[in-house]
Amino acid sequence: MGWGIFFAYMGCGVATVSFLYYFYKARYSFHQTEILIVDALRRLPMYWPPSPHDGEINARTDAEGLPEDIKLAFCEWFVVTDLEEAKGVTRDDVLELMHELGYSDKAQPAKDFLFRGEGHIEEKRRLTCAALQESLTLLCALRADAEKKLSQPKPEAPKEGEELPTPKSDVEALDILRRKFRRSASVLNSAEQLRQATAGVPVMPSPPTVPATETDPEASAAPPLEEPKDIDESEDRRLEDLRLARLEDELLSRLERLGSLSLAEESRLNDLRRQRAAIKAS
Repeated sequence: MGWGIFFAYMGCGVATVSFLYYFYKARYSFHQTEILIVDALRRLPMYWPPSPHDGEINARTDAEGLPEDIKLAFCEWFVVTDLEEAKGVTRDDVLELMHELGYSDKAQPAKDFLFRGEGHIEEKRRLTCAALQESLTLLCALRADAEKKLSQPKPEAPKEGEELPTPKSDVEALDILRRKFRRSASVLNSAEQLRQATAGVPVMPSPPTVPATETDPEASAAPPLEEPKDIDESEDRRLEDLRLARLEDELLSRLERLGSLSLAEESRLNDLRRQRAAIKAS
């Protein structure tokens, strides 16, 4: 007997034992035995595993070194702001948020982020759109750069007119992101209700509250429902006015230093003054 016949006998023996095992496991049903054998063959590593779908690949976000709660809050703010703005999230919006989180827009990661925008002048680049992943990468890079500078035994002295970054703590940063998310979400809800009203879509009213009677002790003993906390609009207006004032001061200092502003910068300065006047009037 040669090796070929020997391996043939071995294969037939293994196949017979496997069939009898699945036949016994299927309670002597040929149909169930066939199903079990097919499932076992499909589990064999004969083919490469399927690759993830394009939607799953595009939905992945890489934020190395960033806490999960801050990453989630930043993604929520980015998505809601992208839906709120007609042109999406711009690089100027991201840089303003980084400044509120305590990071300087003069740092090298911020300069690289702005340099990747379209256009030849800085104002044009600031108004170009930004993606979620590169914004997350900017936040991680600024966080790592600030920690590196603060951990140096002899930190570098700031240049004239430049302030050292004072990053917010994780709790403060999370509070800022959640406050911005709530404000943007409230604006979107108001816009959606206005759109439904103008389109003639009836808005479902809230069910009336029935007062508890003396004959219903369970209803009278039930605790009152907690009302959602309203957003402090005056605080939001104050923060928005401070942000606009900071941008206006930067343009005015640039005007004093250079003696003149470009057409885009003058237009932006007038727009900032109109926005501040509208906030003060409200």
